[in-house]
Amino acid sequence: MSNWFRDRLNTWFGTPTKLTDANGMQFFIKDGIIQWESCDSATQLKDIYETCAPVSSIIDSMSDAFVNGEIQAYNVSAVRKKQRDINKEWQALLDNPNWLQDGSQFFKQIYAYRKMFGYCYVIKMKAAGFDKPTSLWCLPPWLLTIEYHESGLYLTDRKLNRTVKLKWGGKDIVLNSDDLILFTDTTNVFNQTNWLPLPRIYTKQYSLTLIKSILEAETTLIQNKGALGIISSAQQAQGITIPLSKEHKDDLQTQWSQYGLQRNKWQMMFSNANIAYTPLVFDSNQLQLKEGYLNAIKDICDGLNYPFQLSAHSDQSTYNNVVSADKRLYQNAIIPDAKSIFKTLEQGLIPNDINVRIDVYYDHIAALQENKKDEADARRSMNMALKIEWDNGLITKNMWLEELGEDMVTGNPLFDKYKFELTPEELGIINTGNGNNQTNGGQGSNSGNQINQGNGNQN
Repeated sequence: MSNWFRDRLNTWFGTPTKLTDANGMQFFIKDGIIQWESCDSATQLKDIYETCAPVSSIIDSMSDAFVNGEIQAYNVSAVRKKQRDINKEWQALLDNPNWLQDGSQFFKQIYAYRKMFGYCYVIKMKAAGFDKPTSLWCLPPWLLTIEYHESGLYLTDRKLNRTVKLKWGGKDIVLNSDDLILFTDTTNVFNQTNWLPLPRIYTKQYSLTLIKSILEAETTLIQNKGALGIISSAQQAQGITIPLSKEHKDDLQTQWSQYGLQRNKWQMMFSNANIAYTPLVFDSNQLQLKEGYLNAIKDICDGLNYPFQLSAHSDQSTYNNVVSADKRLYQNAIIPDAKSIFKTLEQGLIPNDINVRIDVYYDHIAALQENKKDEADARRSMNMALKIEWDNGLITKNMWLEELGEDMVTGNPLFDKYKFELTPEELGIINTGNGNNQTNGGQGSNSGNQINQGNGNQN
């Protein structure tokens, strides 16, 4: 491209200029239009969530799937570890964490912040002299300033020394670290200024740029009356081009001001002049905007671990594909995220001297029902194999229970004896589950009945 032609293009369309905003974001700007995306600050990530529809749609869908589980706070017995007895006091806090949100809204916000920003801080509001919080609030990451204080002991420090400040009312409020619970995403890329994980879409900056650029390009084509180009004279005399007259130029300018792709604009222009049109850009089909848009969405779906088949842009949304994709979403993303989130919540919320656990259950999800059938078949096969070992004096009933992952029966020595060690009367007792099998607090155990009733008569 000659310098003359490059100068003309810059005169007509403006010269791209590289700028840096107050948040340190570097981008290219031309005539006020941003052309580059960055994911370096919470403010920039918030802007992406608010302006990039595919990203917000994916994260919202994953958040909805996450809160589709049954969140429970339950007491745990020292012996009957699998028995779930809802703790009403802590369950009430999870169901209504604050006056503004119910449990689903609160946990959806945690998941969305964690997925979009790589981390989420929750503050515990407590009454003076009490350990149990009265309310829980998610702190918007873009309102936080997080400073890391280096000690140099990276391998021995059990807790990173961070100062968290909340921007509120024109002030920076330093928050007490003991009142905060930090939820972090399981990514491998960290912000080296505060050692918090960067979001998963951090590595998808080119795809984010492509999506917003394509949407901007399509809008520009509509608002700027189609593809950009030059209208010039095609009339020649003895090989020399005759310029357009002022009358023809004014007429073309008048018609051009009323021309456009909208319904209230002219769709055609007419001129008595012999004119030619020289396009300066490719049309939308040559640019393959739709293909590039879909490829960028697929790339973001991969980065967020969201099956593309569940996206509204997928052309493979058959029933079987959707069921299979829904199953993959829960198995590969939602359930692993839930384990991490509720483990962190339990450690940061429940005092060590209180035997209460917090967990979430997705047993009722339709896409996971096939797994339950497979688990039931596997358990039946395991029971049949264990019955053979029991009948041949290789294991005790407590060994049987242990292999099934159930709690063993304590306080009854019969469950620790082999079959050949038991009298006929004792066999009758153990097979019917009677005999005052004590577990915790003198309560009878049903474990013996579980392995007897599910396998017919055992002798």
